[in-house]
Amino acid sequence: MAGCYDGPTYCLNAGGWAVEESENAVTLTPADIDAALVISSLTKEDGRISTDELGRMSGHGSPPDAIRTPVDCGQFHGVRAQYGGTEATHWRVWWLAHEQTHLYVTYNCHVDYAGRHDAVVDWMLSTLEHRSSAA
Repeated sequence: MAGCYDGPTYCLNAGGWAVEESENAVTLTPADIDAALVISSLTKEDGRISTDELGRMSGHGSPPDAIRTPVDCGQFHGVRAQYGGTEATHWRVWWLAHEQTHLYVTYNCHVDYAGRHDAVVDWMLSTLEHRSSAA
């Protein structure tokens, strides 16, 4: 896929955002504001990741009043939460799975820019493709 971040367990179209890889995550940043989309990937040792597991992760990983929504993102499915954080930060967080692969995805920006990148972030995540670890 052209313009794709192509990692060992997934790829997605980066939408023209800058991409920086670290040992534990990939960070995508837009040029217009201070914001970040961060994706980390884990592989479950035994069995598929269930919808119930993703629900529990979202419950533990976000405030009780967070708005949670089931989502499909390309070949991945899961739960998205949206909430305000400390220091006037707006958060959107995804717990996604495809078979044994779990993606933990966060997007954050200042609350003044909440919603500014929702459409492009949703589009980028809709391009997610699973990569077999055997490939």
